[in-house]
Amino acid sequence: MQQRYLVTIHYREPTFERHTYGDNVTRLHPFKVRYEVTTLTANEERARGLALREFYNMVAHSSVGWVRQIVQVDCEALGDDVICKVMGA
Repeated sequence: MQQRYLVTIHYREPTFERHTYGDNVTRLHPFKVRYEVTTLTANEERARGLALREFYNMVAHSSVGWVRQIVQVDCEALGDDVICKVMGA
């Protein structure tokens, strides 16, 4: 049986924050990106791992050189009645 998860990765970009806000100010909230993961193995750890792999792939192909520091990863199981797409914020 397939299981779907919504994985939210919260991250900071310290270089961008210093460049934009100065040395003594940071963004109030971290950036975040969300991934919907469908896996045949109903396993939250696997869903997190797949989302993190996609996140690091996105970072590697980014056109900017900002360092991204993950501060939190949330994962929630989605029911069959929930329709969701991969989202960035």
